Amino acid sequence: MKLVLSYISWAGLLARASSFQLHSPPLGYYDCSDRSFSRSAPKLFGVISIDESTSRDIPTMEEWAAACGVQRADGFQLSSEDEYGQNIGVVTTQDLPADSPVLYVPEQMILTSRKSLQEIGRIDAAEKRLVSGKAADHVPQFYLFLKILLEYEKGDASPWYPWLNSLPRYY
Repeated sequence: MKLVLSYISWAGLLARASSFQLHSPPLGYYDCSDRSFSRSAPKLFGVISIDESTSRDIPTMEEWAAACGVQRADGFQLSSEDEYGQNIGVVTTQDLPADSPVLYVPEQMILTSRKSLQEIGRIDAAEKRLVSGKAADHVPQFYLFLKILLEYEKGDASPWYPWLNSLPRYY
């Protein structure tokens, strides 16, 4: 549930991102699956550890996001107040005018249920089961969660690895 809330929280930050001055790079300009850009990334071992004591790899995720076209307002930064760096929040180091955009995320980096369904294809048996369980309104989330699980299964072969490896291991 917190994953969904975290997604919704980030979506709120993105809602006003359209006022960034951007040029549209040609399709394929960013190779977000190429982690060679990372200078600080530890050697990848194939899987994403879900052990609660595993540290979140925020620096690699930030490098990956920047390489994929994410743009930040001046003064925007991720911060942690706990000694282990597990609870990450957003702060600004300078005043920003009201209603200023703080983050721009390119469309190709946003996971959606629609894109997940297009990629995976319909799974009629699962949809029927959700409908029969009076959860028809959760079918879109099913495809999004399935996409995320499939990316976890790929481990470091997933283009989403830096993001997945930066997520909290417990809630």
